[in-house]
Amino acid sequence: MRKILNLIVIILIGFVVAGCVDTTISEFKISIEDDTIYWNELTDALYYNIYIDNVLTDTTSLNSYDLELKEGTYKIKVNAKTSTSYSNFSNVIEYYSDGSKYQEEQFVLDAPIVSYENNLLSWNKVANAYKYDIYLNDAFYTTTTNLKYAVEAVNNDTYYVVAVRDTFRSEKSNIITIEIKEDVDVNTDSGVVNIFSLNDTHGAVASNSNVTGLDKVQTLIDNLESNTEYVKVANGDLFQGGYASNVTRGRIFIDVLNEMDIDCFVIGNHEFDWGIETISVYNDGDLTNGEADFPFLGANIVYKSSSTRPDWIDEYTIVENNGLTVGIIGVMEQGLESSINSEYVENYTFLDPVPIVERLSKELRSNKDCDVIVVATHGYDSSVNARYASLSKESYVDAILCAHTHQKINETVTRSDNYKIPVLQSNTKNITVGTINLTVEEGNITKTSTNHYYPSNYTSSTRILSVISNYQSIIDEGEKIVGYTSSNLSKSYLGNLAANGMVALTNADFACLNTGGVRSTISSGNITMEDIYEVFPFDNKLIIVEMPGSTLKSFYNTADGYLYFSSNFSSSSIQTSKTYKVCVIDYVYNYYYYQKYFKNLKATTLDYYIRDAVVSSFEGK
Repeated sequence: MRKILNLIVIILIGFVVAGCVDTTISEFKISIEDDTIYWNELTDALYYNIYIDNVLTDTTSLNSYDLELKEGTYKIKVNAKTSTSYSNFSNVIEYYSDGSKYQEEQFVLDAPIVSYENNLLSWNKVANAYKYDIYLNDAFYTTTTNLKYAVEAVNNDTYYVVAVRDTFRSEKSNIITIEIKEDVDVNTDSGVVNIFSLNDTHGAVASNSNVTGLDKVQTLIDNLESNTEYVKVANGDLFQGGYASNVTRGRIFIDVLNEMDIDCFVIGNHEFDWGIETISVYNDGDLTNGEADFPFLGANIVYKSSSTRPDWIDEYTIVENNGLTVGIIGVMEQGLESSINSEYVENYTFLDPVPIVERLSKELRSNKDCDVIVVATHGYDSSVNARYASLSKESYVDAILCAHTHQKINETVTRSDNYKIPVLQSNTKNITVGTINLTVEEGNITKTSTNHYYPSNYTSSTRILSVISNYQSIIDEGEKIVGYTSSNLSKSYLGNLAANGMVALTNADFACLNTGGVRSTISSGNITMEDIYEVFPFDNKLIIVEMPGSTLKSFYNTADGYLYFSSNFSSSSIQTSKTYKVCVIDYVYNYYYYQKYFKNLKATTLDYYIRDAVVSSFEGK
């Protein structure tokens, strides 16, 4: 079913139309054939408004529109928007739909995540749910529209909740079992928990003139561990970004991280850049294709279809450190799906991590006897960290490791008992790495310290260099010189160079790529393949789209500075009646914000990557 009303923007357009009509624009007529409206294209039209029963229902830049309505009779009309005004309405056609193309909207309801404290069940709000059914001991108990419900505390009673909307029902939530404890043991554990964290290395595995590699990070770790042991966490976005890592699809990193005795790896958004299944082979039990000696964590990464985690991803890991038990929960920041090429994340979603952390922290404390709980989140959001700090005593979090934003962060967030939770994040590409130290006395954390270190100040570990040497031929390929520049090249320069290279390589009329796809700058001197991968780390394929001039203009106006266009593009010279071949990268083509401009247009995916266009540009200079 076509979604009714395209958000508030469409409603606002409707108000403007009523008071801003340009009667000088030619009138036009609509006709209907096989459930599709057709009209003659107006030269000055930016897009067209579709009205059904006098309600602004949708907009389109095309001169046709498919109707997908339930059975009934409707009145249809259209008008056009130009750069300065609106046209008169078209003729009104009465249209009867037999409902054959109408599809009732299906709702997939996530299972609620339920917690229990002080005789009160509570759960998260489930999108699209109208109410919640509560079950006691597997039998229906009651229905509520609230997110909390007080129950009688009877030992061994079980509860779960199901989200409901009309005839649609979610899977049942986690099961809450009431446990009434007579005696509470006093925790007398004491010691120091040491945590080491690195994040967002983006392919910086081997040190060279541009980056500091894990060979120097290991020497720093050796120094830290000369007198005490550390829990070592790799907090996501490690593989994508360097020549050797991209070519080996992260295999070189797996071998090095194994040698470093990493305790866990939290999946980041850029682990999806080759398709997340690509790195799943490192946790499949097959030693011939490379195997990680550590778990992959992502407690809130689930399949859209089932809301279940892939079986090779764990929610948490438990590590012993200096006589204390540490539970590490790994999560992905919610909403990072938009930073991933949509074709690689279309089957996955990232749930709200806070209720999941709440459940797991309670489990780790109550059932796994963990002394310290650490949340390693691939993301940094102060409001989310505040939510972690607000969790109840049974689900307390003791330290938060962050990532993704490439910031050097050393701060605290205050818990309900006034304990200040240390929050740590390090810069990208091993510029910094960090540690958190927690002193535990009789089960309570009495002292914390957080520190950043600069691995570039250390020598290279021979152990790690030995592992890296197995990939020396690939590393040497990355040192191939493809060009030279006498001055430093900015991101904007490189973005325009890439767009121009796309035109030259594909014979397109114009080309564009997203500004976020240009990740670094290039210093003066020889330009190597490694430099190209540093700037353009993503395996973005080139796509030729045959785009009408009117659509191209709308697409350009929507870009609003977030796209680099080839230097031969000028919006004012575009002929609305002409069709152009526009080369875009697959991230732009698949990005939800731009998809409406590519809908129903002929598109051809080429056997070229963005880097091919860049390399050909440098080699041609």
